[in-house]
Amino acid sequence: MAPKRKSAAVLEGPSARTRSTDPSPSPTKRPRTTITSALASSGGGRPSPSPATSRSVSQVPTPKKAAKGKAKYKYRNKKVPRSIWNSKDDWETLVSESSLSTSSISLRPPRLAASGTNDARIGSSVPTLARYCTRCIARHFKGLWEASAAERPESMGEDFKLAWRELPDKLKEPVRDEVFRWWGGYLTLRMIIDVFTVPPHMFLPGNLLPAIAMTDRLKEFIPSRPSSKETYTSLTLAHADKVTDTGVAGLLYHLPNLERVNMKGCLAVGGRTVKIMIDRCKRLRRVNLKGTGVGEEEVRLLLDAFGQQLEGLKVDRVAFENINTTFASGPYPRMTHLCLPGSLLNPAHGMAESRARLLASSIGYPEPRPTPSSSLLQWEILSQSFPALSHLYLPDLLVVEGTKIDVPPGLVEFTVLTSSGTSGGLGSLVGTGSSGAMGGGPPIPIETITNLLEPHTATLRAIHLGHLRPSTRGTSITSASVSNPRSSAFYTNAESEFARLGAVLAKCEKLESFSWVNKVGGSLDTGCDLATANFADLVYEPGLVGSWRRSLKLSPSQRP
Repeated sequence: MAPKRKSAAVLEGPSARTRSTDPSPSPTKRPRTTITSALASSGGGRPSPSPATSRSVSQVPTPKKAAKGKAKYKYRNKKVPRSIWNSKDDWETLVSESSLSTSSISLRPPRLAASGTNDARIGSSVPTLARYCTRCIARHFKGLWEASAAERPESMGEDFKLAWRELPDKLKEPVRDEVFRWWGGYLTLRMIIDVFTVPPHMFLPGNLLPAIAMTDRLKEFIPSRPSSKETYTSLTLAHADKVTDTGVAGLLYHLPNLERVNMKGCLAVGGRTVKIMIDRCKRLRRVNLKGTGVGEEEVRLLLDAFGQQLEGLKVDRVAFENINTTFASGPYPRMTHLCLPGSLLNPAHGMAESRARLLASSIGYPEPRPTPSSSLLQWEILSQSFPALSHLYLPDLLVVEGTKIDVPPGLVEFTVLTSSGTSGGLGSLVGTGSSGAMGGGPPIPIETITNLLEPHTATLRAIHLGHLRPSTRGTSITSASVSNPRSSAFYTNAESEFARLGAVLAKCEKLESFSWVNKVGGSLDTGCDLATANFADLVYEPGLVGSWRRSLKLSPSQRP
């Protein structure tokens, strides 16, 4: 018996109707260059229909009993399901219908949001034909770009540029992001400028595009037409190590309508860039200056100018010495995303200690000290200064035992990891990232973390923790405690505190991302390392066997 053919995709739903199965385009339609026509010409587009699927009813041979050594076949009628391969509609119509309804044509069984990116720009979380079309264009980008050079080498990329103009605007950003992810090393500055500077978001990630990471020229990215300059509302120029403070300031000067600016990892960004932001970008709502050269004075200027409208502020390499002056413009009623150094309220003794904190030297962590009572900001009343906070990042948090951090209701994400510990990849999850010796950060009292998270179990979706240290409660760690920990009072306290944290985390039924980073070589704190080695499973095991199974997308990883 010959195997039955199965169609790759089926047209279902109430919109299904009887159609002519001739896949050839109507002679009345004017031919035009599109992304999909270029895709097909390069061998990666819509396949030509085979004889078995190009007819609604086809004759499929089925073997019968062999007679006198010869196989005889009896033909029977078999209805071929309507699919993308035998529909008469053109590709653009199929893409449009698939974007509007999940009951329209789909290429594969739906994988839902758990296995793909939920991109609101191209429809719902269920993978649609538009999403698969986007991925197909991105994966075959090199062939599409070089297709026109087969006959005319000097016309490299011309057909793709013409087709790009026909692509719907809502698909351009997803296609651009996928192309950057697949072909970042192939793209040149000229290709990025000519095709992929798509408004309203000028997206230039140096971690994906080596051409951006190595360039010191930003003048070419300035839009030539005045009307184009006003269409950009967001700028991402991340991990561009070679750009200068003057060059970034010159680019910002020509983009006056920016509302979001991300300069993460641009080491040279400093005072000039901040000054242009204040003078020109009057609509600024979110700014990310992590890993830049800005100081406390620049932070103060930003807060004084935009404090009442800012929704997000992220800095991490700033040594704060004048808290009352820097945050005098508070409270900040719209601030939802906040990233500040974890040692913000732990005053340093002299410039040498401040420098050691910023460089994260391997000699050990600074000794935590109580926050001065005269400080305008206090951990216990943090919600008074930031009443709308929903995402709190405190890299390398440094607090004394018994500290309580007050956060307003509705906390969604909380992390105490450094940028290198949360930037992605296996190294970031097991504490072997670029932060080196300071993988998991300073040991944090576990009660401080537990008390912070407990009121927000109904809303938390992401938690990223570093080294955790149980409270001593008047006990001490001796050589006997290390050799036989179960016989010590410290062991008993540690077990109860780790178990309580695990019980609190297990109640986070919406948790999607959880990581617990510990330095491979230890935290330089005997109590922290001893407790982690014995009770790590008490932290995440209740969640893994309970509510996390329905929501967790990033599994915990811990290495003592």
